[in-house]
Amino acid sequence: MKNLLLALLFVGVSVSASAQGKFFLKAGLGNYTVKDEGLNENTFGINIGMGFHFGQTSVFQPELNFGVYKLDISNSGNDGILFEDYTYNGSVFKLSIPLLFKQLIADKISLIAGITPSMLFINKDKMELTRINGGYDKSSFATIKEISANGAFTFGGEYSINDRLILEARYNFTPIFFTELDGFNIVDTSEFKLYESRSIQLGLKYIVR
Repeated sequence: MKNLLLALLFVGVSVSASAQGKFFLKAGLGNYTVKDEGLNENTFGINIGMGFHFGQTSVFQPELNFGVYKLDISNSGNDGILFEDYTYNGSVFKLSIPLLFKQLIADKISLIAGITPSMLFINKDKMELTRINGGYDKSSFATIKEISANGAFTFGGEYSINDRLILEARYNFTPIFFTELDGFNIVDTSEFKLYESRSIQLGLKYIVR
């Protein structure tokens, strides 16, 4: 609900300020890394979004993005790292509000940096967790988040193909102190905490006006 209110606020502010900024639409692909201390799962997804440019050589760029990626993770429980059997095969939906600053450094080339708060939505029905030795109920030792937070620092670059099209590349990473917070974990069990640690995104932006 909090993230929905932020999204609505973003839309309202953006619409009221659209006369002064350049409105754009965007779409692209992403490589997402979900991990804990003993796991490192890479997966691909898509993302779409919209945003505004405010400024010329120094630009403030707020956005509203939606992404989705698949997770297919399993552990036998006897790898010497974890002591639980678990599987997850489903989709993670991501709603993000990047707040970025862009600086023109050469003809058609810009650097971007900022923060990207996000909310992750998963399907709890597609997660299964069991103990190897013992028939414990999974709810007694696992907390599976339907909605979890994510906060990332964002760095990247853009190349202006022409007045309308912009090619972009971004690297997002979640600081370690965020991953220690319960609200930033997708899954929290007695043995591990699963969270989104980083992502690499490639996209194309179209300047509408």
